[in-house]
Amino acid sequence: MKDVYVEQLVKQKADSKTFFYKGLCVFVVAVAALAGFFIHALFLLLALVLGVGAYYLLQNLDIEYEYLYVNGELDFDKIYGKARRKRILTVEMEHLETMAIKGSHGLDSLRTMPHKTFDFTSRDENGRVYEMYIRTEGELLQIFYEPNDEIVEAVRMLSPRKVVSY
Repeated sequence: MKDVYVEQLVKQKADSKTFFYKGLCVFVVAVAALAGFFIHALFLLLALVLGVGAYYLLQNLDIEYEYLYVNGELDFDKIYGKARRKRILTVEMEHLETMAIKGSHGLDSLRTMPHKTFDFTSRDENGRVYEMYIRTEGELLQIFYEPNDEIVEAVRMLSPRKVVSY
């Protein structure tokens, strides 16, 4: 049997909160630097420390998600600043309840059940977001993500009746 390996990278779109934090960081560092020039030189040291802290904070605001599908297992990784990776969730597709485009009526019965929600989307309103439900260890997981056609087809090949097309 042939192994199936598909990976995809999705960059999260910056929202208004992200822009606010970026602007706040730049403003605070600039005020500390100006205070160092006009009030006391210790503020320059403070501006340097704040600048380094702002750099690391801004790196954490640059987020990408990686979907990795390998032989019936789907991994969701979060990548911070194109440098640090964290595995958020791994699901076995044999536990898939159903998967469809977000808002599909084929998922109405599962939406009313208690579940834990994960959002691995780009936050782009034009994105093709899929909603899937996985039952694992007695818990129902609702996952939003934006798979490409290869991942959708790989899941469909494994569980053709559980991937809803309407």
